[in-house]
Amino acid sequence: MMDNVKNSLFKVYLDYRYSSGRLKKYIRKNKKRLKGNYYSVSRKDFSGLRAAAVQVKMELYNNPFSFADKMEGLVFKACREGAELLVFPEDNLSQLLGLLPGITDNDSSIDKKDNDADLDKLLSELGEGISIADILTFIGPVIRKISLSIFSALASKYRVYIMAGSGLFPERIARDNSSNALYNISYLFGPDGSLLGSQKKNHLLPMEKEWGLNTGKELSVLSTRIGRLAFPVCMDATYFETFQIAYQKDADIVMIPIANPDPEYNYWTALRGIWGRVQETPVYGIKSAMVGDFLGFKLTGQSGIYAPIPLTENKDGILAESRYHDREDIVMAELDLNDLRRYRKELDREINRDFEDRYFPDIYRVSKK
Repeated sequence: MMDNVKNSLFKVYLDYRYSSGRLKKYIRKNKKRLKGNYYSVSRKDFSGLRAAAVQVKMELYNNPFSFADKMEGLVFKACREGAELLVFPEDNLSQLLGLLPGITDNDSSIDKKDNDADLDKLLSELGEGISIADILTFIGPVIRKISLSIFSALASKYRVYIMAGSGLFPERIARDNSSNALYNISYLFGPDGSLLGSQKKNHLLPMEKEWGLNTGKELSVLSTRIGRLAFPVCMDATYFETFQIAYQKDADIVMIPIANPDPEYNYWTALRGIWGRVQETPVYGIKSAMVGDFLGFKLTGQSGIYAPIPLTENKDGILAESRYHDREDIVMAELDLNDLRRYRKELDREINRDFEDRYFPDIYRVSKK
């Protein structure tokens, strides 16, 4: 009984101290500002869109204001170079798990030595019988509220589209509103700060299933002033079907946030996902990677921006790519949706529709919502 009261008071305290109003006011008053008309999405056509893939070093934050500072620093750097669409990595919002008592020892982010602690040790320190699902169900709603407030304020302040990356959050089950299911969910914000949509991860890693996460059931494609955008999560890019469905829904850009627990990084293995998908189903692809050591996992990856081979200068399908697989970085490129759409019309003449109608399952014949 007493433990339940303490838990409730803790969440009330976090909700008060880090309220949406306080976080948004903090970001508005931050002295970081761009001079001139850098951050204005007001295009008349679809050429010359500047996109940024933000590669983030994973840390644990127990102070949302410090997390906001870090995120704004990255947004500021990208927008200073003209970015209009920013893509953050998978588990970007999970950095606020540092709000759990006892995980961090300072008021900004976790020390390197603590960041190497493994997940089993963390669970044992939190208490006997505590599972990852218990932790995420308890703290997830607080982290989501804080995260969405921060990225809403950043998108509005810099007047850009931001795909904020993903976090592990509970949601009410539609058929049973009394219980929660856990998902890996990414979020997209518009330049007015509005939440345009979210996307649940549809293909989980085995360890995510062990943690108690559930799979999503659909792929969203959102219509915006900079084109039609999709943002499936990490493993979703491993499968042809994900991009085929996005393509059938007329997606122009598919953003993939990743957090690969792969200590032995291999460039060619890592390229197996988004590069191949972009060539099979012609879209622009943006991959944003989470890197660094986190709770016993070594996260590696190279963020990049990809296009169909004929639309790249070096005829390699790569518009821009990070030189690093283990450190923070921002990579940028210009996307021309007019070129992409012309290419798709030419390619469409070569598609064997009779073959598709005979062999492709009905899932590819989706409505363009």
